[in-house]
Amino acid sequence: MEINEDGEIVGSRPPVRYIKLGPNNAWTERAFRESEIPFGFREVPHELALTKDEARIAAHLMGQGKAQGAATSAARQICTFYTLGEDAIWITFADGMMWWAQAEPEVLWLGDSQDYAPRIRKTKSGWTNSNRFDVPFYMNGLSSRLTRVASTQQTLCRIEAEDYALRKIWNREEPAVRQARQAKAGMLEAIVGLVGNLHWADFETLVDLLLSRSGWHRVSSLGGTMKDADMVVEQTVTKETAFVQVKSASNQSELDRYIDVFDRNGEYSRMIFACHSPSGKLTTERGNVMIWAKAELAEMILRDGLFDWLVERTA
Repeated sequence: MEINEDGEIVGSRPPVRYIKLGPNNAWTERAFRESEIPFGFREVPHELALTKDEARIAAHLMGQGKAQGAATSAARQICTFYTLGEDAIWITFADGMMWWAQAEPEVLWLGDSQDYAPRIRKTKSGWTNSNRFDVPFYMNGLSSRLTRVASTQQTLCRIEAEDYALRKIWNREEPAVRQARQAKAGMLEAIVGLVGNLHWADFETLVDLLLSRSGWHRVSSLGGTMKDADMVVEQTVTKETAFVQVKSASNQSELDRYIDVFDRNGEYSRMIFACHSPSGKLTTERGNVMIWAKAELAEMILRDGLFDWLVERTA
């Protein structure tokens, strides 16, 4: 099996199964340490399980008092454990992470000890909690389409999101996610072009809207108490104040001049410099100076739901 750069699975795909490592994951520590895939149902002898005859195994379990449905389900799980090939992917969840392994074909009988599973399959390369490029699988970073299988009452079962799990292991994006990223990149590119076409008054209104939706509120009209500021704004919660300079076009030397003015004034805790068409890249190492140029403006416009407003102003 291969997964190409577009996230498409090529060729035959291995089966993916979820396995619970004992009651309440009680066998997890040894399973990870000894590179084992443990499995229960000690009431079914190894010799009977080796027949891989679901009907016989279910009949044996019903003879021990299990209901037909439960016996049939258990027999299916047992046969799956004994028959899945070496290419199968086994996944489990422990310590807030997803783990996966592939197993050797032989099932080993350990006996009737109550402290551990009665039977195991050795893993090929141990249990792994990261993908093929060592990126860890934290459960809170995985889709619930996959993680919800951990709530199943079964010990061993299929998972609905097999393709998703395989892409995660092979470090490939979901096709829908890839398409969404490409669509977003296209929108950001379009936004940059549209912002550059704004009239200066509309651009100032846009900056005012972005400030407001970021928690900043204007406390002065144009110019305010400081002749070099286009507006003075305040954070409602922190009470920080900032002076804002809005430019359709500018360059690094002009930015540096305004930073110098900001430093000499000393009245404001932050400076925001917004410019949609700078000449060259605008940079600063100052943590209290925020530069809103092409990329930053585009991200904020998309994030704050101002795309339609922008289109209407430039149509």
